[in-house]
Amino acid sequence: MHIHIPDGVLPFWLWSSGFLIALTLLGAFSSTLKVRSSKIAFAALATALVLVVMSVPLGLPIHLNLIALVGIIIGPAWSLYVAFAVNLILAGFGHGGMTVVGLNTLLLWLQAAAAYFLFYYLFRIMVHNKAFRAGLAVFVALAVSFVFLVFVASLPHQVEPGQFSIQHHHEHDHEHEYDHDHAEETEPTEEASHEFNLWTFVALSGPLVFVVALIEVFIAVGSVKFIDRVKPELLNP
Repeated sequence: MHIHIPDGVLPFWLWSSGFLIALTLLGAFSSTLKVRSSKIAFAALATALVLVVMSVPLGLPIHLNLIALVGIIIGPAWSLYVAFAVNLILAGFGHGGMTVVGLNTLLLWLQAAAAYFLFYYLFRIMVHNKAFRAGLAVFVALAVSFVFLVFVASLPHQVEPGQFSIQHHHEHDHEHEYDHDHAEETEPTEEASHEFNLWTFVALSGPLVFVVALIEVFIAVGSVKFIDRVKPELLNP
């Protein structure tokens, strides 16, 4: 999951808060990286992998990212730097605005951190099979990040009316009807438009997120099964 919003849409307080929190976490984890510097090569490979996967179109308004699997392998500290680097590069190519890099970093990192702690701690006492545990951890992590995404989308005054398709099309239709002397229609209120946009987003994106989550679960199960057989030390916290 990834926030595909151009610059100028989100209010300053929201995207700047995302940057502030992300940069604070990056600074807080910098000392941890010195202790776990042996994983720098895996972090570089993970950055390249996530960057390529997120750049591949699936024909749907959503894509894979595999950051939850990355979190299990390299841990939450390195995953944060991977998420920041990937979002910064993608924003440079127009894959979302530069102002949402902070929020997107937090969104991806939440998936990685949740998958890591679920895999190594919470689910470890309940599920002994590492591959199955990885699949379960990835699925729950993606569900948690989707809830976070909906929370961000539901924040009051997150977007100005008329900057998304539903309100914009209404305004365009009115102008078109005025030009052709058609009957006047009542435009939707800002509150109704925002509420409809939010619930439409949840209804349309929910099934897509579920399908993508299943794909990522399948990849995670196969990857962890392979890693556990050839290089099991990578699955140590």
